[in-house]
Amino acid sequence: MTWTGNQTGRILRELTETEFLKRYQAPVRSLAAFEKSPYPDDWRDLMRLYLVRRTRSFIEANYAHFDEDTGRRYLQFSSGDRFYFPVRRPLTVKFQVADDDKRDPYARLQAPAVVTAVNGLSLPRYGLGNYVAPSPEEPPTTAEAKSLEGLSEPASG
Repeated sequence: MTWTGNQTGRILRELTETEFLKRYQAPVRSLAAFEKSPYPDDWRDLMRLYLVRRTRSFIEANYAHFDEDTGRRYLQFSSGDRFYFPVRRPLTVKFQVADDDKRDPYARLQAPAVVTAVNGLSLPRYGLGNYVAPSPEEPPTTAEAKSLEGLSEPASG
């Protein structure tokens, strides 16, 4: 596999080809080049080029057929066989937690120290723009600035 142009990642844009070869002993347009990169965006960019991510709901909405007899959606294989999507039925599973037993993993998860630690977390799942450093040590690159601008936009998909 080889990559060209901007697909070679940030690390390769920062170093000359000669410097990269000297430092890492790997061809600049190889998987090894991405393995040497400390930048997570290099891996995300690479994965975007070669991976296709489809959720179950996307596949059902775009590729599945509807069986009017059963009221269920299915995929039809080239052999003619049908694969019906399972109907998800959430179930409540009740079990006892031994609060006094330090070996009970569920009791340990509910210990006051764990509950306090979890409650103290700030999880930036939404509103990622609230976590951008107002005065970073290094200014963002053009690509990073573009990503930062999009943090307040609603997620797609």
